[in-house]
Amino acid sequence: MIEIVTSWEEFREKWMGGERRQNFLLKGEMFPFRFEAPPLEAVVDAVRRHKDTRILHGHPDQLNLNQPYDGYVDLPIEEAIAAKANVAHFESREFAGPGQVLEGLNETFDAWYDLLASHGFTHAKGQRAFFYSGANCGSAYHFDSSYVLVCQVVGRKRFCWLKDPDRWCPPATLNEQADYYNLMRRPDGIMPEDVIECEMEPGDVLWNVMLTPHWVYALDEPTYSFNLTHFDLRCDGVKSPIHEFYDEMSRGRMAAAA
Repeated sequence: MIEIVTSWEEFREKWMGGERRQNFLLKGEMFPFRFEAPPLEAVVDAVRRHKDTRILHGHPDQLNLNQPYDGYVDLPIEEAIAAKANVAHFESREFAGPGQVLEGLNETFDAWYDLLASHGFTHAKGQRAFFYSGANCGSAYHFDSSYVLVCQVVGRKRFCWLKDPDRWCPPATLNEQADYYNLMRRPDGIMPEDVIECEMEPGDVLWNVMLTPHWVYALDEPTYSFNLTHFDLRCDGVKSPIHEFYDEMSRGRMAAAA
């Protein structure tokens, strides 16, 4: 069962993710903001043309994931929306200024970060990433090196993570993959009973815990969301044990490379 956090008191208790690094949904006062989504075609067309946009194949079998989708920018927009592609840009502020396709988005996310700060949290400046997937397209299995707020805006997708991440991604694997997590493959042997699946609809907000292996795929329609990162996140000046572990791991890799 997916946990739902509805108050800041509860969030302050659970934001670290616990020993098993479990994600949860935010409801009510936790995220009272809404962003009126402009037409899907307009957003995808603007984002796909930016020089820093990443466009990959999005086949759900994962065989072609992380392979560039050459020619996607030149497709008629109707064909682009129908294609099996994953489109990502890691700074949505590029499209959120006055008169731009995501105008108003900055104010929404600024309000989240201000609310977070008002409840004792600090963090380093993070990304406000945009992720689009065509219908029935999936993302690769991976983990994130920060806590991430996932804001679903258009369409539906299924966000999946492991009930026992240390079984499938123990500390040694985290250390080995830390610099190459975008090339990870989902381990063989994972069964449905090993996975938590969260079906996200427009307006849903998920707290994705740092170093939690996960994968995401769109359902039967195109979808996009925004991921807000929180580097060096602390509550009342305290980092999570997961974050302390990651920092220690990073220092070890740097020392070994020196």
